[in-house]
Amino acid sequence: MLVSYCPECGGELKFDLNSKNFICKSCGLFASREKIN
Repeated sequence: MLVSYCPECGGELKFDLNSKNFICKSCGLFASREKIN
């Protein structure tokens, strides 16, 4: 699995299947795939 990092704090992002967004484990940021790439 590819690990993505939060654009705000650099923490690890986890993909949430329900919302189809990434959620940062550190700061709680919701980020879409478009924001990450």
